[in-house]
Amino acid sequence: MLFFLAIGSLLGTSPGASIPQAPQGLAPQELGLQLPWVFTDHMVLQRGDPIEVWGSAPSGAEVRVSFGPAAARVHADNSERWHVELPPQGACAEGRPLLVRTEGSEVRLEDVVVGDVWLCAGQSNMDFPLERAEGGVRAAAAITPATRLRLCNRAGSPGGVRRRLRPEELAKITPSSFYEGAWAVASPESAAHFSAVAFFFGRELAGELEVPIGLIDVSVGGSTTEGWIPRARLTEDDSLAPLVTEFLDTDLSHPFIRERTAVQLGDWVEAGRPAPRPRHFFEPGFLFESGVAPLAPFPIKGILWYQGESNAHLPDVADRLYRMMVEEWRRAWGRPDLPFCFVQLPGMGRPTWPKFREMQAGWLDDPHMGMAVAIDVGHPTNVHPTHKRPVGERLARIALSLVHGRDIVASGPVPQSVRCSDETLTITFEHAEGLSWASGRGPTGFEVSGDDQHFHPAQAQIDGERVLLSSPEVTRPTAARYAWSPFPEWSLVNGTGLPAAPFRTR
Repeated sequence: MLFFLAIGSLLGTSPGASIPQAPQGLAPQELGLQLPWVFTDHMVLQRGDPIEVWGSAPSGAEVRVSFGPAAARVHADNSERWHVELPPQGACAEGRPLLVRTEGSEVRLEDVVVGDVWLCAGQSNMDFPLERAEGGVRAAAAITPATRLRLCNRAGSPGGVRRRLRPEELAKITPSSFYEGAWAVASPESAAHFSAVAFFFGRELAGELEVPIGLIDVSVGGSTTEGWIPRARLTEDDSLAPLVTEFLDTDLSHPFIRERTAVQLGDWVEAGRPAPRPRHFFEPGFLFESGVAPLAPFPIKGILWYQGESNAHLPDVADRLYRMMVEEWRRAWGRPDLPFCFVQLPGMGRPTWPKFREMQAGWLDDPHMGMAVAIDVGHPTNVHPTHKRPVGERLARIALSLVHGRDIVASGPVPQSVRCSDETLTITFEHAEGLSWASGRGPTGFEVSGDDQHFHPAQAQIDGERVLLSSPEVTRPTAARYAWSPFPEWSLVNGTGLPAAPFRTR
């Protein structure tokens, strides 16, 4: 079913393909041979997986597809859809053409390579461009062909801008037209506007694996988790259904989402909000419908996810939504083990964020997930911290360990056990070889309490892979917490410099 949704949503002409733009309003059979927007020159195909190619053509037309030594043919069905599968191929950095032909039509995609493909999604901190990141301009200038990166950047969306959307912007908010873009070989020019986090991730991965790395960025600034979940799935849960039925009126929607959507749809609001409401990219289900389901036939290695700010007002609800989203994406790709490498929200002065970060850490009960800690690169008031390189490189370490089985440290120190003895509380950590205080920092961020749960700053001492905590204010400490505030003090790292995530022992 998702395959047919994909075809219906992705019949726009590939920007890199040699097909003239069809006049608006033509019937499908008049459009000729069409491919999804993700098929363009310079694309990366996933190594080791069957190569899926699909699109539209006049009903009954024979479609012939070839790439390297592989070829296949199929006839378009009565709905003018076609889909072929070529055998898996190994990594190949030498660009080759991918040819799709029917009688009288041909699409020739040039410089197609085979490597690993990652889908990058989330909101504005994933969308944040390299040219605005600290060190980003330098990193872009250093790109060479040996970087082995290919970037597929969707056309920009308005995101969370505080203004009314123009008519031409509103017209594009449909599942079939919201996403468009093209692949490009990474260069100082193409990388400048691409996701900084994804770029640093891909650069590190390509250097370690020595294969082409393809990154597809579908992130949308301000987007919510529910935006990336099928609407039908949300309405199955009575407690979440108001997200769909009362999108702009339910407290389940973040105040930012309700306020900003109303501003962007200002003409509709001033008209008294008549039915039907114009479609909007913040509405629950829209981004799944337009940006995920259409891509699901396209083989990928895994997902990069950096999102949460627009759901952090209700951590418990956000937990259910994220797990639901992961389940739906894995179902869409038919891969129950599809890896998700995600970013824990950094430090910022928002009161619900400690609980939200704790909730995110709980997702690690899934063996196919990994979490990049970012507590050390936040900003007290800026929701868009510019230190993106550490985040991307930590995600790459997770991918190398989780997906590629590399024997490397991919996590900061994680509490393993707690022991109370007299005036000292001792925490033993895993991933703790070389446990130390971060350069230039003393032992800060720790607190202890007794059974009364009144926490006081703690004195901390490292003993091998343990931290010993005490406080003159607490006779017998029985609980501890670390970096437990919206924008906390932090200090604990392991020998690789990876920071411990905020935690509390109870």
